Amino acid sequence: MQAIVTWLVNARSWLSPVLFVASAIALLTAWYCKPVPASAIVEGECDCNYIGPLETTIGRRGVGGGTMGAGDGIGIIAPGANSGSVYGIFAKVLRLSEEDFDSLRKAGAPYKVGVHDRTIVTLVGASGRGIAYQDYAERVLRLRNETLAAGLGMLVLASGLFFLRAPPPAPIRKASAADFAAILTIINDAAQAYKGVIPDDRWHEPYMPAEELQREIAAGVAFWVALEEGRIVGVMGIQDKGDVTLVRHAYVASGKQRSGVGTKLLRHLQNLTRKPVLIGTWAAAQWAIDFYVRNGFIVVSHAEKEELLRKYWSIPARQVETSVVLRKAA
Repeated sequence: MQAIVTWLVNARSWLSPVLFVASAIALLTAWYCKPVPASAIVEGECDCNYIGPLETTIGRRGVGGGTMGAGDGIGIIAPGANSGSVYGIFAKVLRLSEEDFDSLRKAGAPYKVGVHDRTIVTLVGASGRGIAYQDYAERVLRLRNETLAAGLGMLVLASGLFFLRAPPPAPIRKASAADFAAILTIINDAAQAYKGVIPDDRWHEPYMPAEELQREIAAGVAFWVALEEGRIVGVMGIQDKGDVTLVRHAYVASGKQRSGVGTKLLRHLQNLTRKPVLIGTWAAAQWAIDFYVRNGFIVVSHAEKEELLRKYWSIPARQVETSVVLRKAA
């Protein structure tokens, strides 16, 4: 939900005008959408034997329409012929369904046809069933109400965007010893995304045991945490390696991913150092690579990766083989 609100706030500069225009069109359409008086309808009779979709190319399907546009209508087709003559096209406001077509066909010819503005608005078969004036008027009013509701809804949404405020950014602080359990939980929760993606010999349960996390902290990895309503929702470590700084173990709680938490943590950690920043991740974790690339990092060459991982990381040879390194673009 937070991600949706943030997106709406960022998009309101163009979304609000679009919604205002769309609502104006809908409201104007609703204003003019009203049934024509019965006196304005020209009545006639047709002994048609086809009711349904019409096409512009003669003989392709149903009744050939010649130069007429595609739509639903009625016509006359000779036995064994592939095309025939079009009597008329139904008004779009009727919004006929296949059930309507079936009912009209069963009503039987000859049909009493009501036409207004060159479109059929009423059609009643020999049985007396069909689309009478009252049914036509109800369909028009139903369409009008739906269009009015849509227009008012877009107007309310467009107006509401002006009062919408982005949720406050997740506060970030340095982790304390009391955060150890929460950090471990988030790492192992978010790391489930690696299961079945990274090589099977690199996956284990849990992904990071408590002993390994303790060793990483003892080796100098300083964790920072992002909080939301007092709860830790993201973790990211930073490790000083002399001439470079490493970003280590970046994870966001599965329910808070793609909401900007990871980006805020990464930017915060980058502001803590003036040294070149290096990041290592699994070569198969394309989503993680894409995240860092969007934040201004580039993947180094294979040869440089081999050198950097062996120089600055303490990881097994197999992990070196299946990893990539990214550095900040110049």
